[in-house]
Amino acid sequence: MGVETYTTGSKRPWWETSKDEESEVVGESDGSEGSDGQSTSSTPDRRVLDPEDQMEEIKEVLKNCLDGMKAEADHECAFNGKLLHSVNPGLTLKESGIVGLPLSIHDVPRIKEEANRSDDRIGTAMSDVASVWNLSPDRFTLRNPAWDRSVMEIGSRTLGMSVESLRLELVGLRLEQASNRELQTHTMESKAGPHLSLLLSLPSVHTGGHLRCSFRSASKSFETAECSEFDTSYVASYSDVTRTTEPIVSGFRLLLEYRLYGSKYQEIETAGAMARYAKDFENELSRWNNLQKSGQADPLLVYVLDECPHHDPGDAVLTGADVLREKYLVERCANTGMCAFLAQLQSSLEDSEYSYEVNCLISLTGAKTPYASKKIEIEQIMPDDFLKNRESNDSEYGTEDPFDQVYDYHFKDMVFVIIPENHRVRFFVENSSDDEIRSWIQQLLDDQSSKDEDITKNARNDLEAICSLYLDKLLKPRKVVENYSYCQPKIRNPNDDFAMLIRVAITLSDKSLFDRVLAFKADCLSFDVSFGIGSAMKRLGLDWCRDGVHLALDKMTTIGDIDRLLGSIQKGYESQAPSESAKVAVEQWIRSEIEHSLGAKSIVEPQDATTLMEWGEKYGQEFFIAKILPLAKRNGSVFEFASIFMDRIREAHQSRKIDVQTTTIAAREMVISMVPTFAVEPTSPPVKRQKLDTIQDGDCADNGPTAQKHHRASIVEMCLDLGLDQESEMLLAQVEKEASLGNARTLHLILMPFVEGLAAVMRKQHVAFTNLRYSKLFRLVIAMFVTKFVGMKPQPPRDWSLPRRGCGCKDCHELNFFLKSPSQQTMYFKGTGKRRDHLESSLRQEISVDKRTQQNPTAPHTLVLTKTRIRYEHDHKAWEERCKEARGFFDRIGFDALRQLLDEVYSELTELQSVDVSHRDGPDKHHRTALAEVQASAPQQAMMHKSGVEVIDLED
Repeated sequence: MGVETYTTGSKRPWWETSKDEESEVVGESDGSEGSDGQSTSSTPDRRVLDPEDQMEEIKEVLKNCLDGMKAEADHECAFNGKLLHSVNPGLTLKESGIVGLPLSIHDVPRIKEEANRSDDRIGTAMSDVASVWNLSPDRFTLRNPAWDRSVMEIGSRTLGMSVESLRLELVGLRLEQASNRELQTHTMESKAGPHLSLLLSLPSVHTGGHLRCSFRSASKSFETAECSEFDTSYVASYSDVTRTTEPIVSGFRLLLEYRLYGSKYQEIETAGAMARYAKDFENELSRWNNLQKSGQADPLLVYVLDECPHHDPGDAVLTGADVLREKYLVERCANTGMCAFLAQLQSSLEDSEYSYEVNCLISLTGAKTPYASKKIEIEQIMPDDFLKNRESNDSEYGTEDPFDQVYDYHFKDMVFVIIPENHRVRFFVENSSDDEIRSWIQQLLDDQSSKDEDITKNARNDLEAICSLYLDKLLKPRKVVENYSYCQPKIRNPNDDFAMLIRVAITLSDKSLFDRVLAFKADCLSFDVSFGIGSAMKRLGLDWCRDGVHLALDKMTTIGDIDRLLGSIQKGYESQAPSESAKVAVEQWIRSEIEHSLGAKSIVEPQDATTLMEWGEKYGQEFFIAKILPLAKRNGSVFEFASIFMDRIREAHQSRKIDVQTTTIAAREMVISMVPTFAVEPTSPPVKRQKLDTIQDGDCADNGPTAQKHHRASIVEMCLDLGLDQESEMLLAQVEKEASLGNARTLHLILMPFVEGLAAVMRKQHVAFTNLRYSKLFRLVIAMFVTKFVGMKPQPPRDWSLPRRGCGCKDCHELNFFLKSPSQQTMYFKGTGKRRDHLESSLRQEISVDKRTQQNPTAPHTLVLTKTRIRYEHDHKAWEERCKEARGFFDRIGFDALRQLLDEVYSELTELQSVDVSHRDGPDKHHRTALAEVQASAPQQAMMHKSGVEVIDLED
């Protein structure tokens, strides 16, 4: 019936009492008495029970309340509507006859005249402003027999009671005309007990005349003029509700008034009783909320709806009493710190046990929520006997096959889900996918721009809680599950989550969240995110971001990442504050952050050398010596880093960005720190018990560390340029030390490329090739290289004998007899598959034996073993490759230079012959001992090459 107007500012139902009246409502009696003669209240007895028993009691009260809600009267104390199918009541006056509807101006005088006869008129007859005329039931009749049935159906639909259980009483007819006075009527309970007062506005054109219903301190107003011309509307209220009729502004209004009574078995309630029921419902919700806060109750309950449409909750349309339950839950939950959702309950059979799951939760208040799915226990469903009802329904259809019964239990129901408000965010974060949570966060971010302060505040509170919990979820280790998908879904970058959380923290100015994200995931900071941080620093302040940026810098692995982060932050800040003073302030802030990073860093990467030198050039030589050089010196043992850093020092000196004194200090410190690893292969694991031919064959290409040959030589050149003779001597001594150890891999990849580059440096520095110091170094390195790396030329074997193999069994004994035979070249072995496989596995390491299986139709298959020269051919080919590699080194160094450097051993070494140089130039005892061992092991190595025996390096 038109527009409903609330005259109170509270969000609770219009008829609900205020806090000041709470004791009055709860303390009212429903009129019944106990055995001791005292009145009893509907409030449950608060006995001291275990949490589990308390939860059962709470469920019972909530279930009974929701189950009992069958009609609108169970939810409202005053309500309105209109007849769905308008029926003419057949109004007939006792003296004047039938009155037509809609009310005609010609019938108004007849009604007034009839009222004057009964002396029921209210107001002054001679007044220019007429008022109200009442007719008692004895002055008129309603001749349409279907009319009473229509009125009874209003009561049945409103109260949820059958038509047969209701009794209708006609109170009277009222005609209203424009007036300046209000008619206030308090409907008193009749002797028959509580009833429902029903006021019907028959079709009569008018404006104004609101009907206001009041219960205690709240009131609600209904309008009848909107549909007054052709429709019959009604207002119904309980017997203890005060009804006030406002005067109409124009026209006439014709009203019929009824009272509806229940039977002795089903009486109609009063508004006070309904208020008590609502208060009990709220009390149980609050009681449950307190239990779950202390961890003594489940934070979720489920109520199964009467009607279960087979749609998603977002598309479902509720019907019947479920519509009233939805409205009731929204109001009650809002008053008790709870929240209600429409969801889908699904049951399935897993390992002979039923499992239940709620999903597709939709907030009843329209709040944004993600898709969530959670498995629940049967105890969390109310009513908990819904499975029994299903079982009884199955029996009605005659289901006898047990399989069919199990299949029927795989169902989907629509349910209400009740969750405490303080658990709502955690529930959705824990039971929703990452994509759903990100979409939820984005929706709440959009709400931040809303003009409604309540929406903005609620969105902010939710965002803070969601992001904090979502960050905890992201930081937990997750199981990696590989799911095959035909559609090959797009792989998402996990760093996008952390970047989104940073944007949320900046939007909300949430420093705690900002610091937490940067502390755990600094590598997610793209340029856009870092630029956004810098832009926000103008609004939030430089100090606001300091702690979080410190945590991010500590997590970053390379100096280059730190430089990119600070650079993008600086650009973002300057984009918002282009003034010179702002630039100076952020520059000082950046420098302090760099000092913090340099102090906290202990390990750097090779690519960080360039960035460190750029910082030194930018902030001056004092900053370079005090802050950068100590960090570089700590990492000087990493040759890749040290060599690049030395190159940058040379470039800065040549471009005059640092002076000679600073260059000398830096070079000296770096050389001292890099001496121990100067001639060692970078980042190479120790090689133990590795075949010599494997080392030689796999590393002949000029790549990897070989490409860094000029780096080592250039460091010696830099020492010569700066007059660091002592430091250059330390480097050369370290090269001699490594050469004397005779490691073939080091000689090939490190030392020979070094002397190649050193020859170029000697030419550039005009150092004579006859210099004894350099001559001694070249002789030692090249002699050890020829002996250890190139080795002796493999000789063809004298006969067909091969080393023993196998485990010593009978078959292996026969095999070894064949292998040791100097003349037998082929062996035929007949046996089962397992015996043949055993012999083949014993010969797996022997490449000089060809293994073939000859199939026989009658006898077991034959394993044919044939000796070959494959090992000799392999060794000879590898030796030729090593010789080619050595001659390449000699060509690049230059034979003229080698002739002067090697002097009397030039011919032998350039012809790749082993030479003992230990007695020349007075080498120390360590060198003599090492070289003697190398020479002594050379013949043995040659013999081992022939037999294919593994060779062990001298360093092992």
